[in-house]
Amino acid sequence: MSQKPSQNAKNIGARFRSARSLVLSLNRKSFCERYEINRYTMQSWENGLHVSKGKNVEKFIEALAHEGIACTAEWLIDGTGEPARPFDERDQASLAKEQELLDPHTEKILALYEESNKNVISCLINDDAMAPWFKKGDQVFGMDISKEPERAHQKWCIVDLGENRQVVRKAVVFKEQLILTAEDKRIPSFCLAAGAAIHEVIWHRLRQ
Repeated sequence: MSQKPSQNAKNIGARFRSARSLVLSLNRKSFCERYEINRYTMQSWENGLHVSKGKNVEKFIEALAHEGIACTAEWLIDGTGEPARPFDERDQASLAKEQELLDPHTEKILALYEESNKNVISCLINDDAMAPWFKKGDQVFGMDISKEPERAHQKWCIVDLGENRQVVRKAVVFKEQLILTAEDKRIPSFCLAAGAAIHEVIWHRLRQ
């Protein structure tokens, strides 16, 4: 059986390079060191060699997710679906300013929650990964359950990806792992790192 043009080594390698290059803060060596990916394996992928869907590629996709990049194995290997891209290219600070104008009472509501429990945070939805339940521009509050991650099972949660990046995902506890999934099946699931912050969604306001 002949390969599709999108599946040849040159195109596969180009897609791996393109996805990794979206992580602007890390070069290939630093990226591999941070996420414990063998740099020779990464080099092989970026040359389109010895690539197949499996745990190693999923590890790469999870690493991208932690850096705020949505990517799928289908796109990397087969060239199908949407290309790798940031979860949201809009600046979250701009969304926050816009939301404040739409809802002048939001800060008062948050203050009431914080008054009764200091472990509450506010988050603006910055992608449509959880549509139709949550859409870009919606606002949610979350209660910290980081010390009891088992409580997150089958709950919507605010997930801290680091460097002021947050997303809302549905959590599933499986074999002592916390797996975060999106309603949009093109966006990959990923496992939450040990000790990472997670907040159960307790309040949701639709964007007007």
